[in-house]
Amino acid sequence: YNLQTGSYTFYVRILQSDGTITTHTFPITIRRFLWQQWWFWLLISAALICATVYLFYLHKQKQLAEANTARITAEAEALRSEQQRKLTAMQVKSLSTQFRPHFILNALNTVGAQLYDKPDVDAVLGQLGDSIGIIFRNAQAGSIAHPLSQEWRLVESVCSIKQMEFRHSIQIHNDLPQAMIEMENFLVPMGILQIPVENALIHGLRNKEEGPKDLWINMLQGDENRIIFTITDNGIGRKAAALISNYRRNGVGSKNMLAIINLLNQHNTNPIEYSIEDEVMEENGKQLGTRVIISIPKNYLYDT
Repeated sequence: YNLQTGSYTFYVRILQSDGTITTHTFPITIRRFLWQQWWFWLLISAALICATVYLFYLHKQKQLAEANTARITAEAEALRSEQQRKLTAMQVKSLSTQFRPHFILNALNTVGAQLYDKPDVDAVLGQLGDSIGIIFRNAQAGSIAHPLSQEWRLVESVCSIKQMEFRHSIQIHNDLPQAMIEMENFLVPMGILQIPVENALIHGLRNKEEGPKDLWINMLQGDENRIIFTITDNGIGRKAAALISNYRRNGVGSKNMLAIINLLNQHNTNPIEYSIEDEVMEENGKQLGTRVIISIPKNYLYDT
């Protein structure tokens, strides 16, 4: 039988052969199992509740600690990032303003020196005015970069001005396809082509005393994401130019441009690559020339 807990009496009656009946009594007590006691479940429930509350408390403390750490880290990172952006913007703008007046003054001096005996001064003045307009519009807007088409106009202007100064003694060769020059949304840092072209004309070719003077400006598609420019001259080379006072006095444009590129590259995983090769050709047994190679990603970011 499935008896409930409690006290019971078990009777055994024995019928004797003489007709008498003997009765034996056995008291029986059925006790509850431990798990059937009410206080057992009370203790278990209390233990479970305490454990749950403690684990929940630990979890909340961990979440609060992680959130606080993440907040402090994010605030510190945001502060560093903001400081870096401000510092970069200040440095880039400062460096940019150094070479813009340099270019303008050089051009004005050249045109002024040739004003009275050159019939093509008006055309050069027009190009100069166009270049000044490009430079100051970008300066007014605080822009570091501008379309390749505008950079090429600066290159054409400096080439025309220097050709007039050097009495057209330099042959300039370029194979930049107009379609590539006019590519929409392809931006380049201001001066990235104009400065090495101007350096090649001023430092490399002007100081060459004998032999042909040639400047090659090439542009090609490196891969689907990059455009590569090469600016090559057969001038005296950087080593010889460094010995001339003109180089030491005016050769700051490239340093500034490299500093700007380095600052901008900090904000891009795919950087602008700028390299210079010396003694790239041989002429009459002498190693001459300089080549500047510039590789610019199409999706480069200029917003520092």
